[in-house]
Amino acid sequence: MGIFENTRTWTKQGDIGEARAIYEYTKLGYGVLKPLNDSMKYDLVIDIEGHLKKVQVKTTTSVSPEGNYVANLKTSGGNRSSQSIKNRQDEDYDILFVLTNDDKCYSIPITDIKARASLTLSNKYTQYIL
Repeated sequence: MGIFENTRTWTKQGDIGEARAIYEYTKLGYGVLKPLNDSMKYDLVIDIEGHLKKVQVKTTTSVSPEGNYVANLKTSGGNRSSQSIKNRQDEDYDILFVLTNDDKCYSIPITDIKARASLTLSNKYTQYIL
């Protein structure tokens, strides 16, 4: 069981993640902006004392054999004629926000992430729990 147990689609799970990110960043006193469409490589923009930071929001229920949550960093998309999967690039966003099924929120600067396809939320990232 976890916070996503009643979520029936990935889209709804993502909606919960975005709502939680907006809540957490607003609670910290940051301004939060939401793009008008879903075609950007980030989900939110936060204003930290006049500095704008692009935020990608991810949610996860996946757990590694060691018991750590794993966030998928790949982006999937496409249309009726083709599908694409792209690994994360450094310029895509500045901060990764992850909401795990056990209700932990991470806000990790992209400068501290080397992974391109998935990120295991090991003890290395506990400093970024909100």
